[in-house]
Amino acid sequence: MRRNLIDFKSSVEGFLNDTLSFILEGEDIEIITDILLTSKTSVKSVFNTTLEKNLESTAPEEIIKAIQDSKPNYEIWLFKTNLPVKSSYLVVMVGKEMIQKYSSSQNLPFKSFLPYFIEKSILFAISNSDNLASLPIVDKDEFVRKVAKEHLKEIFGSMGIGYLVEEAFTVFSIVSTQKYEKERSEGFIIFPQTRDIPISVEFSKGIDIARRNYRVIRKVLEFSKNPNFSLVAYDGKIVGISDTNLIHTKSLLIRFYENTWEVFMYDPLISIKSKNIFTLDIGNMRFLPLIRIKNGLPEIPEIKFDRDYLRETLTSTFKNIPKESLRKLTEIVSASSRLGHGLIIIITTSNIARMEASRLTYKSFQIKPFSLFENDELNIELLRSITSIDGAIIIDLDGICYGIGIILDGDISGIENPSRGARYNSSLRYIETRNNEAVAIVVSDDGMVDIISTKLIQEKKIIGISEMFIEEKRSLIS
Repeated sequence: MRRNLIDFKSSVEGFLNDTLSFILEGEDIEIITDILLTSKTSVKSVFNTTLEKNLESTAPEEIIKAIQDSKPNYEIWLFKTNLPVKSSYLVVMVGKEMIQKYSSSQNLPFKSFLPYFIEKSILFAISNSDNLASLPIVDKDEFVRKVAKEHLKEIFGSMGIGYLVEEAFTVFSIVSTQKYEKERSEGFIIFPQTRDIPISVEFSKGIDIARRNYRVIRKVLEFSKNPNFSLVAYDGKIVGISDTNLIHTKSLLIRFYENTWEVFMYDPLISIKSKNIFTLDIGNMRFLPLIRIKNGLPEIPEIKFDRDYLRETLTSTFKNIPKESLRKLTEIVSASSRLGHGLIIIITTSNIARMEASRLTYKSFQIKPFSLFENDELNIELLRSITSIDGAIIIDLDGICYGIGIILDGDISGIENPSRGARYNSSLRYIETRNNEAVAIVVSDDGMVDIISTKLIQEKKIIGISEMFIEEKRSLIS
């Protein structure tokens, strides 16, 4: 029997590692499993990894508490197994740091997709324990889609449109990849819970999503490129256009961009005050990300940037930077990742910011410096407005803005990445000329953040030289 338990443990671990690595694009994950055997009065760990001694309680909540007390850095999952032994549990532990990295909040009405996916993967492994040898060859694409659709049925079901998931998944995946007059798909569809919302433009005939009107949906999506105006859908039909800022009821928001559609939820009963929860902000509403589908495959809504790395970069670039400045700049970058459009922020000292703004705007327009904060609170709508045009903004360490629409200069350096686009590469060239006097924040349209510093550029050059040296050695050997 112990041999069977070892086989079960190793196969489950292998399957979980395989599927989670697949959905997290190869990221290393620490997964620990154990099997617990229960009698009438106690619980015993088979592999001594979760419980060091027998537990004198068989209540599941007590078992989880005992494991959590000894393993505080792990998220715990506990499931009954169908192994041919009486009262056995499978324990799965995954590092909390990884879970938090890919989870928006622990207090959402729905689990974010990663914890949900882990639970479904565990249940799948348990239910297929009689066919352990076949687990590694599961079609991962289909398995992930299946789990994603189950997740979406719960989310859409809360709005009374669970029936729409199968068709919506297909339609939205296709619409997200279609172009209109050579332009990529971009826009918003909102599903309000109630009908009592103002509609700015009402269509005489609703567009039925379930009838797969790909071309029509893709065309009307052009009306909603500005996040302040979304297409409105009721009962599976797109019925018009509404000012998103005037919708104050619980709603699902579907955002389309770059072959991707992402599901967000707004609930006025949930107050989100934490700056550590990554959201899409429209007006005074904070939409929580639940799941993202890119090229027809589900992805994990992930943290847009590493806050610790940002603080380390700012601290190493600007010696003795005050804690208050770190707080303000972190808040600006965090808010920028949620605006829904790409942008560049150059952070430097006040003297350099003033000189650079003057130098780089001599052929365009100049502004008087102004603060992005009002009464110590970041003005997000002001930030959205000044970053909505082409070019960078230049700010100092206190969040004072000295220039907007700045076209950055700099010489070609050889470390550019053609696949990264103009914002990223122009920021690289500019920072390379600043001699550790500035940091560039580059936000892409999907909200991902790159932090560019002199130190980063130096590291890229060292890596580039090393790769050239290795390539030369290879060519000599061959």
